Amino acid sequence: MNKLKKIVLIFLLILTSLMFSNFYDDLKNYVENSPEYLEALKNYMNVEFEDEFRLNFGTNINKSSLNYDFEKIMLNVPISFNYSDDFELYLAPNINGSSVTLPLGVNFSLFNFDLNLEGNFSFVNDDFRDSYSFSISKNLFDNSDESDLEKEINKLNAKRNLLNVKNQKVIEFLNNVFYSNFYSKMYDVYSKLLVLKEEELKESEEKFEKGIISEIEYLNSKKSYIAVQKNYLTYRNKKREYEKYTKYNFQKFDVEIPEKSFNKRDDLKALQLEVELNKLRMDRIYQLYIPNMTFGFEVDYNYKPLSSEKELKPKLFLNFTFDLSNQKALEEENRRLNYEISIKNLETKIEDLEDQYESLLTELESLNYDYEISKINKRIKEINYLNLKQKLEDGLITKNEYESAMYELLVEEYNLENVEFSILIQKLNIYSFLGYDLLSLLEEVL
Repeated sequence: MNKLKKIVLIFLLILTSLMFSNFYDDLKNYVENSPEYLEALKNYMNVEFEDEFRLNFGTNINKSSLNYDFEKIMLNVPISFNYSDDFELYLAPNINGSSVTLPLGVNFSLFNFDLNLEGNFSFVNDDFRDSYSFSISKNLFDNSDESDLEKEINKLNAKRNLLNVKNQKVIEFLNNVFYSNFYSKMYDVYSKLLVLKEEELKESEEKFEKGIISEIEYLNSKKSYIAVQKNYLTYRNKKREYEKYTKYNFQKFDVEIPEKSFNKRDDLKALQLEVELNKLRMDRIYQLYIPNMTFGFEVDYNYKPLSSEKELKPKLFLNFTFDLSNQKALEEENRRLNYEISIKNLETKIEDLEDQYESLLTELESLNYDYEISKINKRIKEINYLNLKQKLEDGLITKNEYESAMYELLVEEYNLENVEFSILIQKLNIYSFLGYDLLSLLEEVL
């Protein structure tokens, strides 16, 4: 017998595990197939992979004449492969009649130096020629870190938006599944209560007409019937509204409140980077007043003029540009103001987060009080039900009164479940507020 009990217990544990797994799969599918999530994912991917990979291919064909064959054809097929802003490989075959030119080169950045390697191969009337060049240059003011910070800020904001949408869809699914079951149960209870209250009202009306009960007792009976009738209509409509979610079986679970920390919030990280970016720009105000210079070294290995011999030509070069705009003072002031604004935005954000977090905790505390009240209400109904059960056995009350008390007890049980669920959702709201991924969290919980 004990062996049979163990087998049944193991079977139930396996079945429960499968139910939880299916519930999580349903949740994941609901979230990841929603149009809101897909739209946010698309926006995030566009930002995440912006300028990370580019492959350009183009052709330019110009036929000068066409008889039975091509008398002359011009073909230019530029192809380039870019990875981020740091690497470019390009190939530009050019055909012009019997002349074929094939430039092949690569540009890349290394330790903030720009390097270029290029080979030029040509065939002219069966004469093959090749030449090569190499250059290394450096811009005096390399501000690429500013664009890197801008990209990172955009990524963090897009990531936060994606997480918000995902978490909202998780909570939406849990709400829909729970309330589809809750409203269905409440509808069933009030359907039965309505029949009982209608019978009680008829009996009260007869007793009142006969003078057995007072008008107040009759009116209280009528008020009770109307209240049940109103709840019946409410839950009937709610049941219809959530009917499409009854195919899911809600699984109870609980989570502990996480420790307070805003370190996971990507929007806060983005604001911190905004401060860093504006600090960089303010520190570089001096660049507005001095020339922007590029210096470098180049080696060219090419044919001498009118010769079949090659020669190596090294050279140094220096390029500079100077902005003569009269708006420099305004630009300087704008940079200072942008820095101060970004600091204020960060401080305000942290203050707002502190206030919102306290508000979430207060709401949770209020729900915990609701839970205690709901437990008391349930206990009161339970005591009343047990007392009426004894009275029914003693013939002191009608069966209708007893059954009404039983259904009212069920209502309190369901209300208690509702408050428990509201507490769970509030905890998940806190997780979401602190920057947690609810889908990943529930994968561990379920």
